[in-house]
Amino acid sequence: MTRRGIIALAVVAVLTVLGGVAALIIGMLGGSPVGPHSNRYISCAYTGADDGYCDRFAEDVVRRTELTDEQRNRLEADARKAQQAVQLASPCVEESTQGVVTRIHGCSGQSADEAIRLALDRAGYPGAVVRKSRADDPAPHDTIVFGVPIADACLVGWTVWPAGNGGYGLQGRLPGDGCLSA
Repeated sequence: MTRRGIIALAVVAVLTVLGGVAALIIGMLGGSPVGPHSNRYISCAYTGADDGYCDRFAEDVVRRTELTDEQRNRLEADARKAQQAVQLASPCVEESTQGVVTRIHGCSGQSADEAIRLALDRAGYPGAVVRKSRADDPAPHDTIVFGVPIADACLVGWTVWPAGNGGYGLQGRLPGDGCLSA
């Protein structure tokens, strides 16, 4: 066997071992295949007090249509724009002239979901569903969950208000074409 053949065989062996290790890790973290004919896997690790979050997240993903790589690539910029709107949402309304803030108002009476919805509206995503998470939502308890329609997909996620940390991702639509359960 040539040196090139030995190197190729070694690479295949290493990749096979790494694939097996990855499968074991996904299994230990609770990963499971999404549907009988899918190559998607779900793995969730959450250290908060909500033990059921990962199960709800996995159940939600299983119900959604699967996005192709082409769809993900095409919608990535829009997803980033919507994500940024969520992250920059403020309970205050700023009025500006030529980029200079001239007045800030509405800070006291606006809830987190209202502030995020307004930020998404302003960013060009008026059909977003934003609410305090419910027991059946793919989000930890006591967070704000959102589903933002972006063409044939959704940016789905959650955030802790006002800290801004959370989780989100570009997902397929639910049956009935929605981004979050009614």
